[in-house]
Amino acid sequence: MENSHYPMGYAPYPAQQPQMQPAQPMQPMPAHMGYMPHMPGYPPGYPPMYPMYPQPMMPPQQQMPMIPLESAIQDFARYKESKGRDKKTITDVELSLRMLPFVRPDIQYVHQITKRLILEYEALVTELPVNYRKNHKLRNLNFQALKAASAGMSRISPASVDKYVVTLRSFIHWCQDTDRMPNWKLPKFEALDKRNSKDKRHPFTKEELKKLFASPMFNGHQPDRDVQLWRHKPGKLLIKDHHYWMPWIALYSGMRMREIIQLEIKDIRREGNVTYMDVNTDGEGKSLKNHASKRQVPIHPKLVELGFLDYVESIRRQSYKLVFPMAKPTADGLPSNLYTKHFSRYLSAIGVKHPKLSFHSFRHTFIDQAARQARLPDHMIKALVGHADQTITFGTYGGRISIEELAEAQTIISFTLIN
Repeated sequence: MENSHYPMGYAPYPAQQPQMQPAQPMQPMPAHMGYMPHMPGYPPGYPPMYPMYPQPMMPPQQQMPMIPLESAIQDFARYKESKGRDKKTITDVELSLRMLPFVRPDIQYVHQITKRLILEYEALVTELPVNYRKNHKLRNLNFQALKAASAGMSRISPASVDKYVVTLRSFIHWCQDTDRMPNWKLPKFEALDKRNSKDKRHPFTKEELKKLFASPMFNGHQPDRDVQLWRHKPGKLLIKDHHYWMPWIALYSGMRMREIIQLEIKDIRREGNVTYMDVNTDGEGKSLKNHASKRQVPIHPKLVELGFLDYVESIRRQSYKLVFPMAKPTADGLPSNLYTKHFSRYLSAIGVKHPKLSFHSFRHTFIDQAARQARLPDHMIKALVGHADQTITFGTYGGRISIEELAEAQTIISFTLIN
């Protein structure tokens, strides 16, 4: 029967309510999920205690193997060798890394290297005296005795300290990548040597070039002694070996010392009307700084005028393999090391040497002359001297520059003060 107290179609309130089920007690949640399983005075599982932040399940910590430091250093050296690094670079890397257990004898395993140790290492190597390995009184001392015995002596340069630290950091990255040590972020590195790379080596000035190539080694000198070169003394003898040719080649090509001194007879080639030097690693003991160093360098007309191709032909007839067979290697097998010393001493003997002038200065001189006097475009200079072109236009989309184009560009480069 319809209720008159309600509008048509409506029923009393209780008739509209669904039948509710009795409340069920909350189930207790596991403790590791952040819930309190039971509190006094409350039913089990109530109230829920939510954590302030989610608690992720942490993976078990990786157990690092105990790898001896010396074993890892040798493996790292073999890795560098597999990447084409030369003997001198590998030897320098090994000596640099063995400095760590020298200044910290307690570090004998890779996993002992920490962030704090890296920062401490930089401070310790700054206390090393200059050239202590060449001093027979110092080279066999331990680190503490070395510091005491070398009090008052000059310490190694900031550039040398940076080299030690950078090598160690590279070694740590490699150890982490090969699961030899835990993977943690290295502290920020700030170089002690603040000089710009251009400030470390200067190009030759016009006056220095004129004085160098007017000196006895290029015009007439005395015979060499048994244990000493005597080419800074004026005389009637003119020996055109590597001592004579390498400065000329470096000046008119911008090639690095090692690239020149390791040239083989087969690397002097001809394509069309252009004779060039093929800079490569095709031969025993040959190495280059990087992939961009592989290139073809035209032989400048000035070198042809001086008789370089005639010299190469005379060496070929004597069945020598190398263009400069008289360049003797040092104990590490690199002839460039010995030549570096000879050239530096020669600059001193003729009064040209200063700390920022070396054989590598020829490379700076060539690049400066190519850019300023010849006004060659940047990508052309990079192709001549073996620098990688990182630009989008030429590095990515540009085609290979022909040897004829390189020869034409190189011909523009000249040094008018040199007769």
